[in-house]
Amino acid sequence: SSSSGLGGVVPEVIWRDLLTTIKALRPELISEIERVETQVKLSGFLVKGRRAKLLMQEREAFASALDIFSGTNDLRKEVFDSWTLYREEIATIDNEGETLELNSGREDGGSFLNGISPNYLSEESALQHDLINWPEEFMQHVTGKTTFGRGDRQLDVIYANRNALEKTLGVDLIYYKASFDLFVLVQYKMMGSDSIDNSTEIYYRPDKQFDIELARMNNIISHFSIPKELNSHEDYRLNNDGFFFKFIPNTGFRVGSHELMPGIYIAREYANFLMGESGPRGKGGGKRISKANSPRHLSNTEFTMAINRGWIGTNSVNSDLMKSVITEYFIGENALMVALETGKGNVDDA
Repeated sequence: SSSSGLGGVVPEVIWRDLLTTIKALRPELISEIERVETQVKLSGFLVKGRRAKLLMQEREAFASALDIFSGTNDLRKEVFDSWTLYREEIATIDNEGETLELNSGREDGGSFLNGISPNYLSEESALQHDLINWPEEFMQHVTGKTTFGRGDRQLDVIYANRNALEKTLGVDLIYYKASFDLFVLVQYKMMGSDSIDNSTEIYYRPDKQFDIELARMNNIISHFSIPKELNSHEDYRLNNDGFFFKFIPNTGFRVGSHELMPGIYIAREYANFLMGESGPRGKGGGKRISKANSPRHLSNTEFTMAINRGWIGTNSVNSDLMKSVITEYFIGENALMVALETGKGNVDDA
């Protein structure tokens, strides 16, 4: 312990020789050793660029799934503390400014799941889940999968992207919780910023793509038969819509950080109001969504805990509906992350 005066930091030359020897004796560990080295070297660096924007959305979707499943942020911290990039993913590094740019794309899709520790990766369990008869096209484009366990509960996370990165517009998260037979779908959107009166306003300006996605949500809900009577305690919801947008500031993210972005969740019904005639407008009369003009939003904690406890989300979901929703969203221009939580109870019972 160097703090007590015994021992000290291993000299750089000896450390390098030690790593070289370990790599020679255990070549199967080379990739993981280099992953950890990169993690230490780049911890705290800000990831920027076109691909970083998509990774940030994937990161938020994955983090939300972990928090919903665990009921706390402990699992997210555990997983994200070990997340890093691989060297071949990095285009440029600015050591002085502590920023880095990523390569534009990779053949495997370069999902956020690629950067988590191999200890969490699963080759089989997520794909053998019998809840859904997976759409064939979806399965052909799966580029990441991982499984987590808490007590008798299990979370399978599957990532698929049918488009090249430069053609992918964003990320959708579909979360299914078997103990309440509910699912929630989240569409992620990046917010821009303007300097107004010596202050910075963070906002999202809806476009034609947003209108298409909101209309798709409305269409699915209009064809979804919501039970009028409860058959169990688990059927009760404060809101059984299940469709949300999350708006995230486009500020990039830092390697080694486990914090969620300070975004806002907007329910589909509320989004319809914001886009309607009575909704808020910017100074020029245009449609804008911001934290200030959308006060009935949910925070990260409010959103994840409400799903964990079964207070929001659709009820009485069946596999046919899940398959149809997954198929409809997968044929769009976004990447898709599906999180399936199975097992009885919630975090209190784990």
